[in-house]
Amino acid sequence: MVASVSLNKPEIMVELENVVSLIAEGRFAEAEARLGTMAEEEPGNQDILQLLSVVLLQQGEFNRALFWIDRSLALDDHNAGAHFNRAGALYSLG
Repeated sequence: MVASVSLNKPEIMVELENVVSLIAEGRFAEAEARLGTMAEEEPGNQDILQLLSVVLLQQGEFNRALFWIDRSLALDDHNAGAHFNRAGALYSLG
């Protein structure tokens, strides 16, 4: 999951791996805060945008997740994972 654009910047890969560890520990608020900062610094990094949307989905923040999913899809409309997450968020909103 954490691969595409981030491979060119090892420091981003390391930080994303740290965030994945936070998520695995259920520390979603911390993961969200780090990813939010990263998204501001790297707005074109689809890995960051996608992971941030997943964290928001796990917290039930469906509208906020849609914002980041849509930003991710604006970079690559062919991302099946982003479309899947978007469908899940829309379904959850009713």
